[in-house]
Amino acid sequence: MILTRDNRTDIASLAIDESIMSTQNNYLGVRGNFEEGVPYQTTIRGTYVNGFYDTHTLLYSESAYGFPERGETIVNLPDAQTIKVWLGDSPLDLNFAKLLTLKRSYNMRDGYTTRSALYETMDGKQLWIRAKRLTHLSFKPLFMIDYTVESVNYTGEITIESQLNAAVENYSSVSDIRAGTHVTKRIKPLDVSVKEDRSELTIETLSTEFQCKVGLTHSVPFDYSADEEKIVATKTVLMAPKESFNFQKFALYYNTLDHSEMDTLLESGYNFVLNTSVDDIYAMQKAALDQFAPFADIQIETTNQDTYNEAIYFNLYQLYTAGAHSPRTNIPAKGLTGEGYEGHTFWDSEIYMSPFFRQVDQKLALNLLEYRFYQLDAARHEAYKLGNPEGVKFAWRTISGRETSAYYPASTAQYHINSDIAFAIIQYYKLYKDDTFMTHKGFVVLLETARFFKDLVSKHDNHYHIHHVTGPDEYNAVVDDNFYTNVLLKYHLEFLLDYTKIRDDLINDDERDLFQEIANKIYLPFDKPRNIDLQDVSFLSKKPIDLASIPEDNRPLLLHYHPLTIYRFQVLKQADTVLAHMLLHNRPEDVMQDSFDFYESRTSHDSSLSYCIHATQSAKLGNIEKAYDYFKKTIHLDLFDSQKNTFHGLHLANLGGVYMTLLQGFMGYEVNERVSIHPRLPEAWKRFSMRLRLNQDVTAKVQLTPEKLTIRADGDADIRVYGQDYTVNNLETLSIKRP
Repeated sequence: MILTRDNRTDIASLAIDESIMSTQNNYLGVRGNFEEGVPYQTTIRGTYVNGFYDTHTLLYSESAYGFPERGETIVNLPDAQTIKVWLGDSPLDLNFAKLLTLKRSYNMRDGYTTRSALYETMDGKQLWIRAKRLTHLSFKPLFMIDYTVESVNYTGEITIESQLNAAVENYSSVSDIRAGTHVTKRIKPLDVSVKEDRSELTIETLSTEFQCKVGLTHSVPFDYSADEEKIVATKTVLMAPKESFNFQKFALYYNTLDHSEMDTLLESGYNFVLNTSVDDIYAMQKAALDQFAPFADIQIETTNQDTYNEAIYFNLYQLYTAGAHSPRTNIPAKGLTGEGYEGHTFWDSEIYMSPFFRQVDQKLALNLLEYRFYQLDAARHEAYKLGNPEGVKFAWRTISGRETSAYYPASTAQYHINSDIAFAIIQYYKLYKDDTFMTHKGFVVLLETARFFKDLVSKHDNHYHIHHVTGPDEYNAVVDDNFYTNVLLKYHLEFLLDYTKIRDDLINDDERDLFQEIANKIYLPFDKPRNIDLQDVSFLSKKPIDLASIPEDNRPLLLHYHPLTIYRFQVLKQADTVLAHMLLHNRPEDVMQDSFDFYESRTSHDSSLSYCIHATQSAKLGNIEKAYDYFKKTIHLDLFDSQKNTFHGLHLANLGGVYMTLLQGFMGYEVNERVSIHPRLPEAWKRFSMRLRLNQDVTAKVQLTPEKLTIRADGDADIRVYGQDYTVNNLETLSIKRP
């Protein structure tokens, strides 16, 4: 499965493709920059280790008790991408040569990118630059460039200059508050050393004092030299037309957060790359994708010219490789493809990304949940700052577990993150029946997140209310009784109470009774004349707005209007009540449909988290053609740069949303006492197939055509299809006529 991006040579496309061609391995991410560089300001030359961060002081003109004092930002690490080719005194780059041809591809089955660039110098000399690169999925510290220079019509010496440079900074944007940090200098060099066939550079973050050691070596001899912040390895070779020179560049990244003995591990890393053939390195990379590939190989055959298979594979590949290499880390909002949102983790992980990982890789799914367990102490501190004597409040945006958002109306006030995390734990438990995790970690999180709400709710007129709260939609902030927050809490508490019937020693009777009362009496705002669940109790009293009248140049609204302007209108940034309906699907069908219709015209989709939810819920409500229209916007959001900020990194929640639309929308997949599916096809689809997980041990390939549904499992399992129960047997095909 290969994605190609050929002859995209304008400045804007080159910037976007830095994100598209990023290579990640859950631990290490490198943006898809030109090795030789580009002479434009619109470039982000970035290398990141997941969860390796620095802090800075958050400045307020007017502060208040409990506001976060420190921000956190993922660190741009020493750059090992640079390889310059010199013809005499002239470097082969866009300052001194023109680009005649550019071919780029992402080989997702084998796990590497390629770039072929044909340069012509001012005096007519032509050379091809060909680079294959990967961050290794089995040997996580390794970033490799497999580099070839080929002469077309040049005879003479070329000098290759391979660099490792610590003079790097983080990205900052003055026009987009979501893009990165305002404090760009994050690291200082500590030590540089050069040996006969290798060199290494150690840096330290300025505030957190974390260290990262980067080793550099090559498959052929180079001459190494260094100053205090840069290593340069050079080699001169004689070229003639049609001749080429190939070598591999190896950079090894170790850090003190993940590695206790960096020097010892670096030596082992050198031994691995210098004593393993390049063919074996590629073979190991491909083998590491064996578990992922069957789930990503989703086939859609259409009656028209629409093609989606490669785009789906790309979205899922970048999601799979984005993060959570250990319980220490989660998945940043941009993965490891850029610095948007400063490398912070949000609720995106639990609601948008976890469904994919639950299907594909139990270990990675578990890492995401254990990350929250290990942040309980930090979350307890956040609850205490909010005046809650019990429970925990997870940070809205964080790396370490501490809250880092300086704007509480659209962050700290989103209490629903507690129930989002609970929801992900519940869904994981229902699928895997992992009693070990639930007993020792999962239930602790469920209970402590629930306890936070004991003091938060207030009882009035025989109902429990949550005041001054923000739901998923950040254009309606600090309101009363957000439907999403309240109904997710109800689901959260009801599962917790059911689980404690099995383990009645886990909570005392008084606490159980209070949880039961809150679950029974939590207020769910509803408008009877319109037959809709209300976004919140004040939404209908706000001014209506005609979204079509707002110029495209004024989108997204948050970058062009004061928050208080936005807050007084009936406008949504993203799905909110519709999201609650999609996740739980426990309201009457007519209420969910009427609610969908009401909110659809009021939703700006300024968030990348929105199209996929409207797609999935449309499919679940049976509006398949509408679902298909939203799906097309979802799947191409980054590839077409629909939101005009793919340059800052891929939208990881939307990548997960692509999978949610396919799994929960068109396939109608749900997990309760067993897996159930209710597959549907858009009119333009002749065939749709994907692999599903039926339980911890069994997966099945499900294929849908206009006439029938077939299921072929790799073990015995029960499944509910179109409301009827079936048993599928190992390696036997179950064929069902579509209703």
